[in-house]
Amino acid sequence: MQRQMPSRFARSLLKLLREEAHRSLALELSGIASEQLETENIALDDYCRLFHEVVYQIQAELHGDEADKVRRFSSYQLLLESMTQAETLKDALDKADCFFQRMSFSKAAISLEVEGASALWVFEFPQSTSERFDASHFSMDGFGWLPGLMGCSTALWIWWNIAGWLIGEPISLEEVRFDAPWPERISQYEALFDATVTCNSPVSALRFDSSFLDRPVIKNQRDVQQLMLNFLQGLFDVRYKDRSLSVKIEEHLGSHEGEMPTLKSLAGSFNMSVPTLHRHLQKENTSYQALKNQYRRKRAEEMLMTRRLSICEIAVQSGFSDAAAFHRAFKKWTGITPNQYRQSLA
Repeated sequence: MQRQMPSRFARSLLKLLREEAHRSLALELSGIASEQLETENIALDDYCRLFHEVVYQIQAELHGDEADKVRRFSSYQLLLESMTQAETLKDALDKADCFFQRMSFSKAAISLEVEGASALWVFEFPQSTSERFDASHFSMDGFGWLPGLMGCSTALWIWWNIAGWLIGEPISLEEVRFDAPWPERISQYEALFDATVTCNSPVSALRFDSSFLDRPVIKNQRDVQQLMLNFLQGLFDVRYKDRSLSVKIEEHLGSHEGEMPTLKSLAGSFNMSVPTLHRHLQKENTSYQALKNQYRRKRAEEMLMTRRLSICEIAVQSGFSDAAAFHRAFKKWTGITPNQYRQSLA
């Protein structure tokens, strides 16, 4: 299924451009017909291309003759290229902190607080004096902190996905903190980050398993240049991996012999908390118990079909405590006993 975005987001983007010629050019270069914006939704790929073209046209309005130089040597590109020189994600985040400290005009800071298995990534950015989005927030010669809770959540979402992009895998969050008032509907922010959200916090921050900090950085300068050609799309690609969590769990179970891993140990293997694992599987309309049963049944049927093992041996290798438990489960799955299943294959 093609991912969608509300078309009103695209219309709001275009309003950032003051000149009609720049709006038309942004639409033309992104390959979007104006009629598409009147529908309820727009394809995510189209939205990402439009975002890129609008931001590029904004530089022309803001910087005039300097626009091309700003585009080619944007602050974000210089920062990301610096981060790709790091060996691990922790080193990359430390480089980002140093970068902000040296760019005093931004009055911003990023820092890490690590305590055991938990890492808190703290963001301190100056709040915008404007309560509404305008073109100046999208200048590529600085680091803007968009206004309000929407701006705060957008910035944290981008940085969260940049971290995942650097290591080539999504980072599961345990908690998100906003230094902004509570909105009317907190559920949309919990869905955006798939984590517990807290507002009115002293700082804005992301909490995740500290083991991610040891992941190697796999991106380089060429990857940064490619990302800058379609910034949002590159980050969405990290977030929406083709393989679902349930498929990854099935592969993980396949590497185990005998007793199945506990829910807690499984969550740890995927650098998630148990509640986060539950939420991901609920979104895929399944559960760990269902995946275990599916794997056990498949494995048991394969062994009954291809191996001359006793029922007790198959029970153990299928992850059951004893033959009686295996017998009850198999009959519930298939309506017949393991011996009857084996005999039906003869």
